[in-house]
Amino acid sequence: MIRMNRLAQERSPYLLQHANNPVEWFPWSDEAFAKARVEDKPIFLSVGYSTCHWCHVMEHESFENDDVAAVLNANFVSIKVDREERPDVDRVYMTFVQATTGGGGWPMSVWLTPDLKPFYGGTYFPPTSRWGRPGFVDILQEIARVWRAERDKVAHSAESLTAQLRAVEHGSPTWTLPTADALTATVKQFRDAFDARYGGFGSSPKFPRPSELLFLLREHARTREPTGERGRDDPTGERGRDDPKGERGGEAVDSREMVLRTLRAMALGGMRDHVGGGFHRYSVDAAWRVPHFEKMLYDQAQLVLAFVEGAQASGDPFYAEVAEDTLLYVMREMTDPAGGFYSAEDADSIPPEDADSPHAHKKEGAFYLWRADEIDALLGADAAIVKQRYGIEPDGNAPQDPQQEFTGKNLLYVARSIDDLAKQSAKTPEAIVEVLNRARVPMFQHRLQRPRPHRDDKILTAWNGLMIAAFARVARVLRGLGADGARTAEPYVEAARRAAAFLREHMWSAGTRTLLRRYRGGHAEIEAYAEDYAYLIFGLLELFQADTDPMWLEWAIALQQRQDELFWDEQAGGWFSTTGRDPSVLLRMKEDYDGAEPTASSVSVMNLLVLSHLVEDERWPDRIERTLKLFGTRLEQIGRAVPMMAAALSTYIAGIQQIVIVEAAHDPSTSSGSPRAASRGEGFSDTSVEREGFSRASDLLRTVALEYLPFAITLRVTPDRQRALAASLPFIAAMQPVNGASAAFVCRRFTCRQPVTTADALREELKAAS
Repeated sequence: MIRMNRLAQERSPYLLQHANNPVEWFPWSDEAFAKARVEDKPIFLSVGYSTCHWCHVMEHESFENDDVAAVLNANFVSIKVDREERPDVDRVYMTFVQATTGGGGWPMSVWLTPDLKPFYGGTYFPPTSRWGRPGFVDILQEIARVWRAERDKVAHSAESLTAQLRAVEHGSPTWTLPTADALTATVKQFRDAFDARYGGFGSSPKFPRPSELLFLLREHARTREPTGERGRDDPTGERGRDDPKGERGGEAVDSREMVLRTLRAMALGGMRDHVGGGFHRYSVDAAWRVPHFEKMLYDQAQLVLAFVEGAQASGDPFYAEVAEDTLLYVMREMTDPAGGFYSAEDADSIPPEDADSPHAHKKEGAFYLWRADEIDALLGADAAIVKQRYGIEPDGNAPQDPQQEFTGKNLLYVARSIDDLAKQSAKTPEAIVEVLNRARVPMFQHRLQRPRPHRDDKILTAWNGLMIAAFARVARVLRGLGADGARTAEPYVEAARRAAAFLREHMWSAGTRTLLRRYRGGHAEIEAYAEDYAYLIFGLLELFQADTDPMWLEWAIALQQRQDELFWDEQAGGWFSTTGRDPSVLLRMKEDYDGAEPTASSVSVMNLLVLSHLVEDERWPDRIERTLKLFGTRLEQIGRAVPMMAAALSTYIAGIQQIVIVEAAHDPSTSSGSPRAASRGEGFSDTSVEREGFSRASDLLRTVALEYLPFAITLRVTPDRQRALAASLPFIAAMQPVNGASAAFVCRRFTCRQPVTTADALREELKAAS
């Protein structure tokens, strides 16, 4: 019988990676389901994504093996699913795997009846039994035997398990809104889990979950926790490097300090790419030394938001510089010529020493590792300082290497502070910084000559929405830092505009009010899920505050209305992940865990909190409260599981300010005070905001940019846009400059205090209004 792999015509990079396997793969399709029914075979479902390291391992060990493929082809209908394109399918069966095994991950391996009900599952399986895991071939043979000999038992198990999954999905809302007590309890949960030695929460492996950092910063702002001024005079972000384990004192750590220590640890550790910028997926060790090397777009976006908020909350420009460095990586490596953002870069690549071998195998981190002699040859006199800075050792520096892929090589991390290096070398700190900056260029260029990791170039609406938000937020903060900041910000706001325009052109049909999820190779496909709507709306609301083009607000409103029509649960509150129209998806799920990506419901509550303070719609406050009630038990009992929803509750309790800066047509310059340096390094610590030669509008914007205002919407209204904006936002129609000078209006619930025209007065208004 001729066997045919049906993945060659797919557009998913992950499915295309498996198009030449001897396994007779099908995509998730009616054709596959019909084959299983007609031939009376169970389905083997394999779910992963194109930059998944262990997916590559299982492919090489099992799916490329003719003997394993023969067992699969004879006894099963095999289906491949890209979890990034079909999160609906992934979530259903991941819920099953987690419920039945106590864990989850990718590759996910699940066996289904022909009517798609699961009866056995797991994640990675080695080809033969090892590491305490059963061998994949043994499992296949046993499942095939049970399917033939004990069919009734399998069918009963599948029915029972599916019924249990459906029961789990029907939660009940609480009758009252959760209170601030739930937030206090959630902060305590994080404090109890905080790793005071290394930063982060829990032990290894450590995954960045920016939503928990954003929640803690909001609680710090809402409760006005007492805190010190650490970091304000520390432009390298290395304060405390003489106490690198954070063990001094043993005092209770406030919410802000937990965040800053965690951000600093990630930025200085091996999880950050110190040569090319951006962050790897997670740290396999507690000390943030050894990363899992794949780079995901959603991580870059959310970490940028956390770092820029960390900069505002601390006054330390180091965090903003890390955010910018990450954006530059995304602009250089992850941006399509048409403006959209790609999804990921792989962890694995061919080691440079094996580049000419026809039988070379990819290894994790190969693109990012360095030999000590390589640094010596490349950097000459600068090599000694670079090696000390990044902990580079002659025999390699990996503290753990379970797969023996790092032997003799070095993972870059900040091992020595600038001050230490300066003292040791008798150079100034500025000279050390110059050496390190100078070395980065040849290291980057040299690395480009190595075999590159695979890049997943599909464009996902949801992740692009997050990235648009990150670019827009950083642009908004930098624009407030005067003329230099405005010039620096413009490429970032332009990147956000281009991405939003790309999505509007290729992924949205205004006529049918249909949003699509994935674009690749000129084709936009797959109807969007709730997260696509929610994340894109979030990005557009951030872009609107940076750009104030009413088009972005109008599109956000249209998307919100469509999201509510398709996904809102009128009975219980919250938003379903799917429309429920696809009969092949067994469960219509409503996510209740803010993981690497926050739930659609959490982000949607945040979106509605913003939208309802821009445009009045009587349905939105009700949906906010009903969703908070739906998540009430989670927030009160295990708020750490839903940090983005906790951040939304914090915002709801604090209330939202509306800050509108109306620019005058001919804005007079400020003249009080002495001139201050306009350097970026001083930007976040400059307490004398008004500067000679800068417009009043610039000073007002700068005041807002320097403050950490997580519960505020900020709009910049220029004379040429006020009429257009007023059509969407009637409350700004009557706002005018004061005596010919730009003015700031601080409002709550569309009621504004007296306008002010100076930075000092605005600072006082912000304090009074909060």
